[in-house]
Amino acid sequence: MKMPEIDLYLIAPELVITAFAFLVLLIDVFSPKKEKKGYLGIISLIGIIISFLYTLPLIGSLQTGFAGMFTSDGYALFFKITFLIIAFLTVLISMGYTRREGIEFGEYYALVLFATLGMMLMAAGTHLITIFLGLETMSISIYVLAGMMREDRRSVESALKYFLLGAFATGFLLYGMALIYGLQDLFI
Repeated sequence: MKMPEIDLYLIAPELVITAFAFLVLLIDVFSPKKEKKGYLGIISLIGIIISFLYTLPLIGSLQTGFAGMFTSDGYALFFKITFLIIAFLTVLISMGYTRREGIEFGEYYALVLFATLGMMLMAAGTHLITIFLGLETMSISIYVLAGMMREDRRSVESALKYFLLGAFATGFLLYGMALIYGLQDLFI
């Protein structure tokens, strides 16, 4: 079964972010270990800019895709643009920070991009499963980012606490979603 082109056009910004996150990971793996990896931040910035450029043509249109599970309206586009600007500033500011702290890994930039992807999915999702998928993509990335400095006990502790809190919150959220999903048949 062939997907309609409009559906892929609607998720083009998300696809670009995903592709650049995987590209950063691949370049990190296959680059020499001794050299500085400052260019990974530049590649991430380029991915964010390209995703932003794919978002701009969607402004002013109201379209849905993937059987109504994904929408492109003013609300979703406002938040997508906001998340992309924040991700751009985060990567830009953290390029010097990661070098100073010794955590200049490709995983850092890829996780920032994946967290941005999750936020963009949540903003454009119209079904509970799409929103949940975006939430978990974002949460797992941020869990790992919180514990990125493995030698620092506070970083590891914060990652573990955030993971436990997120696990319980996810359980409650899924329980609520299941109740809503089960009750929708009563009102239709």
